[in-house]
Amino acid sequence: LGSSSGILLEEVLQKLLRVAVSDPSPLVRHCVVRSLHGRYDPFICQSHHLPPLFLLLQDEVLAVRAAALRLLGRLARLNPAAILPDLRRVLMELIIELRCGGDTGGGREAATRLLVVFLRADALHRLVHPFLHSILEALPLKGVAPRLASSALE
Repeated sequence: LGSSSGILLEEVLQKLLRVAVSDPSPLVRHCVVRSLHGRYDPFICQSHHLPPLFLLLQDEVLAVRAAALRLLGRLARLNPAAILPDLRRVLMELIIELRCGGDTGGGREAATRLLVVFLRADALHRLVHPFLHSILEALPLKGVAPRLASSALE
């Protein structure tokens, strides 16, 4: 990225990622993450841009976490070595949340919705495949609130 336009793009991406992580408004955080279109993927997938994206997976708002997970899934095609190990850890945490999490606070529903994002991301299929049996066992399909079961069936 030696060109002046490349340097400018890097600076703008860094500022956008800073806003995505630190803005007090969930709507702004969500809009910033969703605005990072595929044409920027070769720049965003660089290792120095990834920590803020992984930090977004801890956001208080499920929509922001899901958007960040979709983005990371898309970026995994371009930089799998930097992204897939951390996403594997996230996947295992979601499975544990489904198995052991209580029904209070919406943790199981959030975990179910994020698992759906994992399952829909083409680049993450090879990551999810070894865990399919565990995912199917952990999905809340019986004896739970209808909203939780419908999340699992998405």
